Amino acid sequence: MLWYTYCRMRKGYHKQHNITYNIPIHFIFVTRYRRKIFVGEEIIGEITDSTKQVLDSEGCKLMHLEIGIDHMHLYAGIVPDISTKQLANKIRTETSKAIMAKHPELRGSTVVWGSGCLVATDAIYKKKDCMQFVNAQKKRN
Repeated sequence: MLWYTYCRMRKGYHKQHNITYNIPIHFIFVTRYRRKIFVGEEIIGEITDSTKQVLDSEGCKLMHLEIGIDHMHLYAGIVPDISTKQLANKIRTETSKAIMAKHPELRGSTVVWGSGCLVATDAIYKKKDCMQFVNAQKKRN
């Protein structure tokens, strides 16, 4: 009981059944072939809305979202019930559906996101490492 009280007093800890947790994760998603398709406020709004809906449906918390013209940084607090791979795939699927539904001009290319995704814990991630990942996606997809 003392450990639970200590964790609840600390900022960011959550309780679910018999688990007390704090799992902040940083995701980076890159568009297929680094296409620069996130140029309008409308597309960015759709990505933001669909990402928030996925996180809410899974019980996760959005901490920070930054969208560039060809990639997205997502910082979220996740629950222990879902794996990072499941969450990443669901976010990619739902954001792709939202974009394709409202922007038929992008339908010629059936895939919005590249196959790779960077997942890092809150512990240590460096901007340089993140940018190396983003730049490497140009060659892999």
